[in-house]
Amino acid sequence: MPEGKIGFFTDVGAGYFLSRLRNNIGHYLGLTGARLKGEDVYIAGLANFYIPRENVQKAYDEINQGLANAQNAKEFIQQTLTKYHKPSGRTSIDNEN
Repeated sequence: MPEGKIGFFTDVGAGYFLSRLRNNIGHYLGLTGARLKGEDVYIAGLANFYIPRENVQKAYDEINQGLANAQNAKEFIQQTLTKYHKPSGRTSIDNEN
């Protein structure tokens, strides 16, 4: 949460989900104000999918075009996101911030 960088408490409901992240990454984020980007959000357990930048528009277009014809919208979106989900295999978060 960015407010942590300027000394404020992370009070936007983040205390609930940050305290539940594995390996105390949530405590680190809350105390330091560090930000997660890209695949780090997926690795931390805050996202279900990671789609590389070069495939984001393709995934968006496929969902946008196919949604009107889908029998089950939720299942269609899930399948499309799974199709484009390509994590690199990293298991730790980069500390570049």
